[in-house]
Amino acid sequence: MNKVLLLMFMSLFIIAGCNSNSDNQVTVELDEQSMLISGLDFTISGQVKGLKQNYFFYQIEDGHGFLSEGKIDVQKNGTFKTSLAIKSPTNEFGELTFYSDANGNGVFDVELDTEQRLVSCELTFHKSIVIPLSTNEEMNESQKEDTEIVTTLYTINLNDYKNRNVSEIPFYSLGKIEYITEKTVKSFQEGHHPWLGHAETFISIKASNLVPPAYKKDNEIKKEFIQIKKQTDNRAVATIKFDDNFFYEVTAESSEMTGGIFFITNIELHMHIKEK
Repeated sequence: MNKVLLLMFMSLFIIAGCNSNSDNQVTVELDEQSMLISGLDFTISGQVKGLKQNYFFYQIEDGHGFLSEGKIDVQKNGTFKTSLAIKSPTNEFGELTFYSDANGNGVFDVELDTEQRLVSCELTFHKSIVIPLSTNEEMNESQKEDTEIVTTLYTINLNDYKNRNVSEIPFYSLGKIEYITEKTVKSFQEGHHPWLGHAETFISIKASNLVPPAYKKDNEIKKEFIQIKKQTDNRAVATIKFDDNFFYEVTAESSEMTGGIFFITNIELHMHIKEK
């Protein structure tokens, strides 16, 4: 009587006909020539005759890739019983193949040992465990790690210019370095050009070279694309965002030395890339 060996939560497939290598003196017989098993784990048993080693190897594939491979130990009387685990197949058809060890080292060498085929058995996987290749690719895509690459495009440290004239401090303006004068500072403190002391407006004007024309209005970055993340009286960090995968982070600072006028002190480009 055939023995049906089941494990809880096993995968559902049918082992159909098996084709042996007629040139090989080793024979492998499964206790069940037709098994219906549920889950991604299942047990096989049978008997092998004419095998020199007390083990042999197996591979399971679905035509697109290998679902499992490994070693099966054989008892002294030639019987074997082992639990196998597979990945989800991508279609309903597959194959279980047994191999002997070509050099007897106990390690499955895909290139060498697959030349020693003992028997192949056709498999039919139940639809409930099949995940089509397109679905697998989508799952793999969503599971890829998101890597952030940060590139510093421009940076200065205002502390490096302590006790120096404001006209010596590099002033970033539309991708170029300029220098303001004491006259500009005095004019600002008298109430002229107030935007020089307003962080968001200052960045939207002086960093507008970072964005294409479609993101600008009247030579300023449109408000919907710029947002202040952090702000104090003399420091602000703004993001200029195009989408979730690409944005700039711009830092503007002022001090007593600058007369309250903001200077762009750091520009970083942030890119998010999904790893393959």
